[in-house]
Amino acid sequence: MQRKLLVNRQIWVRFLCLLMGIGSVVPAYTQLWMKGGHGGIVWQTIFSTDQRFLLSAGGDNTIKVWNANRSSPRFGHLLGSVRAHVAGVASIAEYNGLVVSGGGPYDNQVKLWRLTSTGKLNFVRSWATPGYGVSAVAFTDWIVNDTTKRIIVAGTYGGFLLIDQDSGSTLWYRFPWMPGEPVQWVTAIAVSRNREEFAVGTDRGFVYVIRPSGSGSPIREPDISHLFNYGDSVYAVSYDVTENFLLAGGRAGLLRGWNLSTSALVFSVPFQNSTGGGGWIWSIRSYTWSGGLALRQYFAVSGWTSARPTIVTYSWDTTASPPSSCGEFLNTSVSGITYLRGSFAFTYPPIGNPYLYAVGREDGAIEWWEIPAPCADSWNGLESPTIYYSYVNAPIRSVAFSHDDTFIASGADGKVHVWDINGNLIWQNAFSGRLWQLAFSPTEHRLVIAYGGTAASYRWDGSTFAPQWSSWIGDAEGGLAFSPDGARILIALNGQWRVLDASDGSTIHSQAEQVSSTSIRLLSCAWSPDNAYLAVGRADGKVRIYNASSYALFREFRVGSYMNPTALAFATVSGRLKLFVGTTTGKLQQWDVASGTKESESPLYSERITSLHVQGDWMAIASTQVPDSITIRWLNSGEITLSQETGVGVWTAALSSRVYSDISGRYRYLAFGRHDATVVLTTVSLAPPLGLRGGERELEVIAGGEKR
Repeated sequence: MQRKLLVNRQIWVRFLCLLMGIGSVVPAYTQLWMKGGHGGIVWQTIFSTDQRFLLSAGGDNTIKVWNANRSSPRFGHLLGSVRAHVAGVASIAEYNGLVVSGGGPYDNQVKLWRLTSTGKLNFVRSWATPGYGVSAVAFTDWIVNDTTKRIIVAGTYGGFLLIDQDSGSTLWYRFPWMPGEPVQWVTAIAVSRNREEFAVGTDRGFVYVIRPSGSGSPIREPDISHLFNYGDSVYAVSYDVTENFLLAGGRAGLLRGWNLSTSALVFSVPFQNSTGGGGWIWSIRSYTWSGGLALRQYFAVSGWTSARPTIVTYSWDTTASPPSSCGEFLNTSVSGITYLRGSFAFTYPPIGNPYLYAVGREDGAIEWWEIPAPCADSWNGLESPTIYYSYVNAPIRSVAFSHDDTFIASGADGKVHVWDINGNLIWQNAFSGRLWQLAFSPTEHRLVIAYGGTAASYRWDGSTFAPQWSSWIGDAEGGLAFSPDGARILIALNGQWRVLDASDGSTIHSQAEQVSSTSIRLLSCAWSPDNAYLAVGRADGKVRIYNASSYALFREFRVGSYMNPTALAFATVSGRLKLFVGTTTGKLQQWDVASGTKESESPLYSERITSLHVQGDWMAIASTQVPDSITIRWLNSGEITLSQETGVGVWTAALSSRVYSDISGRYRYLAFGRHDATVVLTTVSLAPPLGLRGGERELEVIAGGEKR
């Protein structure tokens, strides 16, 4: 009955496909959840205009989108991530669904994105600035073709670029300077909410207020209406709530304010904590508090004091000078002078009190806070959505499903997490050293982790994964693989491989891999599903297959010239055992194990294949290539390929142990780990047409299931 229903469904799918003119292959991809953080410093955080999303710009070249809806059960969850630039994302700005990003001091690209209702970013177009690098971006009201409209301003080395995103026209403005004087970097931009003007701060200590002049077309020429001297490098500029005053902060450690009507310096107060320790100012945010005095406003100033991240709240009634410190938050658990650099955002009215703050950290994490009062020393910390983070790029190096799909494990250098299928965190464990690989036993809830020079086993006891054993093995660069019965573990090391007893971690067999007494690095390993063979991939381009009972060498072959086997997977195709090999050059090879014949070689990618994972006749292929980093192949249903566009490279991918069915058909879960410290869970299904054999069909799908 089930087979009949499946056949009928395939017939209807094929018929509908022909009617719609979309061919005969219908892949389905649905993203269920994402977990992660930035793999480097968070340079900036901003809330979207509608307050639904938080966007963060990172030193790992990505822009990430988070759920900022406090009433949502998925508040703080990662919704989308896109690789935006090649040398970090220094600055971002958003206006009514349009997002602009700047590529930092080593990338002169300004890029425009469209933010979808589901939190995904779609690329629109880009511009190159005449000046070197892009340090700040914003949307500002300006006059274009004698009409006021919102356009882009990008600060760079020597000036700024005005961009009309609709027509694509640009206008470059270079700061006036005298011969022999150093050229200025634009380090900060503040935009007026009510006027056609913006303010910029520079690394030479000057603050400019820029307004449209009376000439120029289509973009009106800029004119400097005010010039203020802060005295040292400016890192933050901001209008006050009334927009009658301009505030600046920076390296001098002073919060200064000027009257825009008289150009007079109104106040200059030190940025320091309650013990008197001073430091630098990274960002300034002005706001009011409902129920307070009509003329009173507050400045939340973030920076660094006494070697600690600090936020000081100042109260000012605009009639008395200077503002007075009325609250302080000093983070004593995290060090780093760039912890709050430009990455301090909060929601505006009409959201109301308490205000929601988001802080991006130097180590790549995102923190969420609520302030119970306008002047408070104790803030309400909310659960952080950040899972993986570090001071360097931290790819998710390994993912795995348990044998019954109850658990999903994911790991990066220094940390491993275990989730349930709904994305709830079940267990986590920190360790020292690089993560090589993790794997679940195919017969029980046993998780083995290879990290640093250690292999450790953990077993689910009903409430947690309790440690069972730990063995010193050396660097397991080639990963690990369970035997199909779960009794043994193959671990590929530098110059040798070992087989361990899964119950206690003791060594059953050890085999050296050498050429003329020189050890050869092992890059990959696999165990055949019939428990007859194991295989290792070597850094000299060879793959060796061994008898899994006697450990005698069964077969050896070379994958080709100038490439190495970086991923291995056994599979049964048309009743015969095959070994699939992924190479450093992005090629996928199929070898017949019995005959030793290479049957096919497909150039899937231009970069290395990082992992192969087979479940039944499904195979997941991951690559560092951007953007098409994942391929799903149905081995016994013709050569049908589904490519999933991730926006960043993928280090690892795994398929669920079981096949599931619902009204739409049969599917598996797919988990993959990305180079931007993000792990993603999806479902993948396909309705292949009747009689389809051979050939290859590829479809690209944007992360989140939106077809391009």
